[in-house]
Amino acid sequence: MEYAKAGERLHIDVDINPLKRQTLWAAILGISCTWIANIGVGQGYVQKFLSLPSMKACKQYGFLRKCFEITTKLSNFRTTIIMAIGMLVAKSYVVLTGLMMYAKYHDCDPIITKRVQKTDQVIPFFVLDVARNIPGLPGLFIAGVFCASLSTLSALLNCISGVIYEDFLKTFLPKDLSQQSVSNILKIIVLVSGIISTTLVVLVEHLRSIFPLGKGILRGFTKPVSVDGCPFPLNETLISTPIPVPEDQLPFFLYRISYYYYTLIGACVTTIVGLIVSYLTRKKDDPPVHKDLITPLMHFLLPQEEAVITEKVYYRVEKALEALHIETEVCEN
Repeated sequence: MEYAKAGERLHIDVDINPLKRQTLWAAILGISCTWIANIGVGQGYVQKFLSLPSMKACKQYGFLRKCFEITTKLSNFRTTIIMAIGMLVAKSYVVLTGLMMYAKYHDCDPIITKRVQKTDQVIPFFVLDVARNIPGLPGLFIAGVFCASLSTLSALLNCISGVIYEDFLKTFLPKDLSQQSVSNILKIIVLVSGIISTTLVVLVEHLRSIFPLGKGILRGFTKPVSVDGCPFPLNETLISTPIPVPEDQLPFFLYRISYYYYTLIGACVTTIVGLIVSYLTRKKDDPPVHKDLITPLMHFLLPQEEAVITEKVYYRVEKALEALHIETEVCEN
């Protein structure tokens, strides 16, 4: 912690200004919204739940049960606590790993010294450097990384195949296709998508790091590092003092909002625009939306007659026919 404090890696900005890139409140609010969007309605996560053979099997998966209940039984407050604790532990491990790597290489940055070519290689390099004398540990780490990556990739490939089939191919195919034919088409799409994704690795290898490519230049720059403790001579000029930008050269404020708020802003814009368009384009003969298609948090906004019926009622055949006959006469009159 002393090295991290000396290098200003423990500085926490509590400013509420949304135009600042890195603040405590932006990270808490933005990351929470992002993970709620990914886990709550993300196609990859939902597919993992739906791929289980039964609801009972889904509930046997402990933490997955809690995640599943978040989307089905939001009244259970314990699920929210468990999810928050799980995400807090995962993010804490990420932060601690970064602090340990900085403490290890605070005076000899492996990127500047060209011991690694990209920032994506720092973590594997750190594990191999620290655990080189522990047999099997580096291999276990690399195997875990590949296992997690391939697991996520398999789910995403299945999602891509479903989207391609439903949105592009289904309209051009015969409507009387059997389930076996549809399954074979989806498998072919997965195979082709997997080959393309694997082939693109050759292209990505020659690009810059993955995280800067994903975040863009608006992510900002990292703090300067040192090479004073390197065991061999090295000379490189760095600009450690930030260059002031004239006020008139700053872009429009919407482009300066912290990237942490992108998910929240997108959700709000989608909801507001969707409500306005739905209200303006609605018709009197539009069929009512089924209650199960609306999040349980919004059930209190439904009409009373839609929200009261929550249980199935079974009658004898004679009574059911009598009720059907009465309802038919009322409709005819």
